[in-house]
Amino acid sequence: MIQDIAYLVVFGLPLVVVAGIATLLGFAGTAAIALAHRRGIKQASFTLHYRFAIFSLALGVFHAALALSVYYGF
Repeated sequence: MIQDIAYLVVFGLPLVVVAGIATLLGFAGTAAIALAHRRGIKQASFTLHYRFAIFSLALGVFHAALALSVYYGF
């Protein structure tokens, strides 16, 4: 059942691949916010960094569940 969702085609790619790309971009964005904050950019607050990290972790868990469903067949 979840395996069918993982193979659902979005933008010409399986959903599991799209979720992986989004997770990677989320973590890259989190790192970029930390670098911007370190360089003194006021819009890059710690709260934004924290929220981006939580969002990226949740997206990573979703991606992992989809990927594991493909291998274990659930």
